[in-house]
Amino acid sequence: MEREEIVKILQGLVKKTQRLTLGERDSFEKSGMDSLDQLELCMHTEKQFSIVIEDAEVLSTENIGDLADIVLSKIG
Repeated sequence: MEREEIVKILQGLVKKTQRLTLGERDSFEKSGMDSLDQLELCMHTEKQFSIVIEDAEVLSTENIGDLADIVLSKIG
């Protein structure tokens, strides 16, 4: 799976769960997402891609691009 495809899927998850449209580098925090929103997004991401995202990785994500990089590293 290509990184661009992962980004599009993640953007769809954000739109569905948070009712936000974010670019790849738009800050979660500046967009109004708090830590619980980010945790919810990561849980949906884990389910979507059948992966496990560690707590430290969740805390390191600032935007969709960061999350896409984590997903890509886990699915190879």
